[in-house]
Amino acid sequence: MLVDGDAFDFSASDRFPEFTEPYDGFHGMVFAKESTVAPFLLRARHKGLRDFGACLHPQAAWQLLQGIETLPLRMDRHVANTRKSSIFC
Repeated sequence: MLVDGDAFDFSASDRFPEFTEPYDGFHGMVFAKESTVAPFLLRARHKGLRDFGACLHPQAAWQLLQGIETLPLRMDRHVANTRKSSIFC
């Protein structure tokens, strides 16, 4: 789930070129100019549709769900491994 309060003006900042410069993946679309209401959500929705399609097939949906369900466990193990390896640095 994405939540956007639409309180940030991407056009006023040069820190986020992915919103203020033409994006080749969408034929040169500038998200901050295309949508003055929620450019972050516009980009997220467009990229999701492009990368995943409008509807996932059942196998992809199941794999995505499995990945989301095990994410906390995997991240805890990543952090634990990082802490172990940083002791020897």
